[in-house]
Amino acid sequence: MVTKLIGYDLSNRIEMITSWENLTGSEKHNVFNDRRDVFNHYQNSYGPMFIFSNFKGHNYLVQNQEGQIWFIVDTTTGYEIDYYDFLSILKIDMLGISLRKIIDEFAEE
Repeated sequence: MVTKLIGYDLSNRIEMITSWENLTGSEKHNVFNDRRDVFNHYQNSYGPMFIFSNFKGHNYLVQNQEGQIWFIVDTTTGYEIDYYDFLSILKIDMLGISLRKIIDEFAEE
C-alpha cells in the first residue's frame, strides 16, 4: 500500500544498526567523528539506529530518542535533518504515516 502511494519500494532500504561494525567508515567518521564511545552512548541510551539507504543519493542514520524526538543525520555530510524535512525526502509527509510505522513495516534486522 505504502509503495503505491509513494511510488517506490522501501523494502531492502532500511537496515537496523545494532553495532559499530554495522556502520561504514564514512558513517563512523561523518556522524560520530570516529568515536565509538559516542556511538555506544547513543545506542545504550536510546536503542537501535536505522540506515535509510539511497534516498536522493544519500544515506540517513535515524534513531528515535524519546517520544517524538528523532536523531536524523545525512551520513554523507554529517548534518542533522529535521524530522519533517526527512518525511518530505521519503515522500510520506502528506500521507499521515509516521516514521515509526515505516521503520516497523520495512526495517530489516
